[in-house]
Parts: sequence; structure tokens; C-alpha cells
Amino acid sequence: MGISNHTFVLVLVLILCYGSSPISSKNVYIWNDLMPNVSLTVHCKSKNDDLGQHIIHYKKNWNWNFQLNLWFTTLFWCNAEWVNPATKKVVSASFVAYEREHMLKDWTSQCFECIWSMRKDGLYHSLPWGEKKGFRFAYAWGSGIQKELVDRL
Repeated sequence: MGISNHTFVLVLVLILCYGSSPISSKNVYIWNDLMPNVSLTVHCKSKNDDLGQHIIHYKKNWNWNFQLNLWFTTLFWCNAEWVNPATKKVVSASFVAYEREHMLKDWTSQCFECIWSMRKDGLYHSLPWGEKKGFRFAYAWGSGIQKELVDRL
């Protein structure tokens, strides 16, 4: 076996190890923390996966898990909406639920378990490493994700 064969085998082993590594596995949770008797409708997808529309009742969650791709371009985005009982108007937002590329530069992706809390005043993301006890404001209702992110899907 020459050097190039050893290199090929080493790269292949690293790829196989990475794919089964817990580091490459992510879980995303979306919690409905709006208010009693108000359901949240979410629809999430990536370039390769459309996770469909889901209705989440108050104090319940919907979640999914996935493996990161090798090119560090994993991106999931969601649309979320609910009907404000006081105004009877639909309130909505589009948000990046997970983007691997931001892991090194933005706290919203530094998680193994990414937890989102949908609240009346906005969308909150768990602090790094899935600490359920701490959340930070991430998006306002009525906001949208950047067009260039959607174009990558």
C-alpha cells in the first residue's frame, strides 16, 4: 500500500467515525410556551428534508434529530404561526432552527440539543449546550429569515 492508499483508508475511516459520532447527531425541540388553549403550527425543512407541518399544543413540543453533513452546511429553517386570541389575527415568523455554519460565530447553533421556546413576545433559543434553564431572545414575531439562507435550500 502506498501513501495515497493509506491516506484514502484514513480518510474513509474518519468519515465513517464522524457519521456515527454523537457530535454529528443533533436534536431540535420546538416548545409551545405561548399561552393556554393556543396551538402553534410549525413547518420545518432543509435542502433535503421536508419535515411537514405539525401542530403543537400549549406546553408540548415537537422534535426531530438528524446527522450533520460532512461539508458543515446543514441548515434547517421553519415557519411558525399561531392565532392571537385577543385580535384573532395570525402571528407568524420564519427562523433558522439550526445552521451548522454559524456554530463557530453565533451562539444559536452551539448546541447538541437545540431547544426553541415559542413565546407570546417572540422566539427564544436555549443557551449553548442545551441548557433548558436558560434562553435568549432570538427572533421577533413577524420577522423573516434572510433571503440568502432560503436561496441555499
